[in-house]
Amino acid sequence: MMSERTVLITAQRESEDNLIKTIIQLSSTMIALTAGFSAQSNFDISGSSFFAAAIGIIFLVLATFFGLIEHWFASKAYAQQQKLLVDYYQKKISEFEDPKANKCVRWSQRAALISFTIAMIFVAMLAVLQFKESPNVGKISTPSATPSAKS
Repeated sequence: MMSERTVLITAQRESEDNLIKTIIQLSSTMIALTAGFSAQSNFDISGSSFFAAAIGIIFLVLATFFGLIEHWFASKAYAQQQKLLVDYYQKKISEFEDPKANKCVRWSQRAALISFTIAMIFVAMLAVLQFKESPNVGKISTPSATPSAKS
């Protein structure tokens, strides 16, 4: 029973760690791509498009920040848990309690996920706004007729 519980707890922690790592990677990539794309393209970001882009980037930065904070708190929680385990086996304590850093881990996980979700909503809004504001929307391009060369 205890070994199964340990396996499940380990799997849960790995899953949570992988989620946060993925959020950090995607957020960092989106920030870099947005900066590179906006520097090399000639599309106009003004008005509501600028608002959507700015909010999206802000929340991507926040998602990255909270993800990094989660890793820091997780390492503190692991250290606290190891200390509790040693104290338990040395009979300094009679029962386990949740490490205090675990509350911060949970909070930063939620903050990273919420920030990333909000960022994705605003990035999607930016894409829709750019599509609507594009001068080529609704125009059908037809291939120009080129005379065939006779040999």
